[in-house]
This record gives sequence, structure tokens and C-alpha cells, in this order.
Amino acid sequence: MLTTTLYLDFGDGFNRNLVLSSGELRDALIGPDAGYPDYNLIELTSLNNVIARERVAIEGNGSQGSSINYSALLNPAELKNSIVSLVKRQYEPYDVNVVVAAARTQQDVLNTLARNQGDPSGQFDSYVFVAGFSNGFTGL
Repeated sequence: MLTTTLYLDFGDGFNRNLVLSSGELRDALIGPDAGYPDYNLIELTSLNNVIARERVAIEGNGSQGSSINYSALLNPAELKNSIVSLVKRQYEPYDVNVVVAAARTQQDVLNTLARNQGDPSGQFDSYVFVAGFSNGFTGL
């Protein structure tokens, strides 16, 4: 049976952010068309940084006295473990290995995906960033 690997990258390898053009995201990484011109910069921000930013927003908006435990919701390690567990359960029937990765650069992603190129046991791996995504020009 063929085995495929799904890499989940939470941005832990980023040196602050991973910046690439819209065209690079779409063409080199075979990612989505972000709807921006090819030269437009895209910034991927680690999940840790997204959570830290959201924690400030939540704690600054009167969450005190609420019955919701925002600290548990915004714990990066717990959230990552939950995501990995959920993805593994969903892909288990399809013989897909779910692996956590930490690319530092676009080339790291390409190197990871090229590891088993041409291997008859499975060469159709996928790489998913579980990270913040924003327009590098506007920050939105």
C-alpha cells in the first residue's frame, strides 16, 4: 500500500516570519492563489506569534470574570497537540503519516517534499502551514 506523508508546519522554524511572493506561494510551493499580484509579498507568522497576539487582544478586552478559560484555549503546545491528534485521526484510514515539520525557508519545504520523489511506496506528500497569513504590504 502506498504511504504518503502530510507535513504540518506551525512556523516554529521561522526566523520571525517566512516571507515569499504570492507567485512563489502559488507556483514554487504549489499553494493557493492568494488573489494578489505575483510580486506581492505574503508573510507567514508562526502559530505561537498568532496566539500571543490573540492572547493580548482577548485579555485586553475584559475576559476577566468570564467562565471561558482563555489560557487553555490559547496554549500553543495544547493547541498544536490537539491539531496533530485531530489530523492523524482523520487521515488514519488512508495510510497517511502525519509529521510535524519546521521549515526555516521556502527551500526547506521543497527539500522536504523532494525526499521521496520517484519512490514507488509513495511520492505524493503534502506540506501544510498552520500559521498566520497576511499581505506583506498591508499587514492584512
